Amino acid sequence: MLEVLDAMLQAHDLATHAALEPATKALLKRSAEWLGWSACSSHRVLRVARSVVDLADADLIATAYVAEAIQLRRALHGIMAGRAATCATVRRG
Repeated sequence: MLEVLDAMLQAHDLATHAALEPATKALLKRSAEWLGWSACSSHRVLRVARSVVDLADADLIATAYVAEAIQLRRALHGIMAGRAATCATVRRG
C-alpha cells in the first residue's frame, strides 16, 4: 500500500485514508457541533488523529485517538488565541 502523508491529504481522500467507525464518527461530529468547527477543522482533526495512530503504531483510528486529536486541536486553538491577544496588546501598548 502506498503511504500517504497526513498533512498532504485532501478532504476527499480522508474517507479512504481516515475511515472511522460509526461511534468514532459520532464523537467527531458531536465535538465539531459543540465547538462550532467548520468542515476544515474536522478534517484537520482527522489528519492529527492519523498522526496519533502512526505514533501509537496502531492500525485503526480508534475513538481514543480521535478524542486525543480533539484535545490537541482545542489546546492549540487556546494557545494561538492567547498568542494573538498578547500580540494585539503589545502592538497597542
